[in-house]
Amino acid sequence: MKRSLFVVIALSMLLVSCSARQVTPTYEGLTAQKLISRSIDRGLQNISQSDLLFLVNHKVFIDWYSLSTMTESTYIKARLELELELHNINIVNSRSVADYTMIVFCTAAGTATQFSGFETPDMSLSAMPLPRIKVFGIDLYKGEFEFYYYLKDAKGQIIKRSEFVRGKAKSDKINLFTITIPINDINK
Repeated sequence: MKRSLFVVIALSMLLVSCSARQVTPTYEGLTAQKLISRSIDRGLQNISQSDLLFLVNHKVFIDWYSLSTMTESTYIKARLELELELHNINIVNSRSVADYTMIVFCTAAGTATQFSGFETPDMSLSAMPLPRIKVFGIDLYKGEFEFYYYLKDAKGQIIKRSEFVRGKAKSDKINLFTITIPINDINK
């Protein structure tokens, strides 16, 4: 009697944990967009204050490059222009009228995931694959943004190369069988 009661309770806990846990291994849509946009915002806020002060009330042309044809590229460039305008830097559309050119190299903008812990192995029921269930561990889901820039004067002379400017956001989770504890800064 005690043994069958234990089996019923154990099976009930397993079924509850399966229905209460997120079992998809990828994040799409809103979470990925928020992680990327928050990391971009944080990265742009890390631009050297001395460079911003140096460019105040000057006309600046932005020359933009990225490693890929990322769809975020247009968004990032528009955000950069607005961030500079907030610091009284005049953005112009032609290098010929600019006092300075900011040549920006976007080296990374995206998300990365990692899981450390214990999870069920790949299984299938007939021809239907069953999702993995994360039993215990930590799910790391990061948004990262990285760029650097050169400043050139109107004569075309390089006057400054920035350090790498980075921004990060996270939406991590601790998985404890039937409980998920979020650890994130995505809404800050």
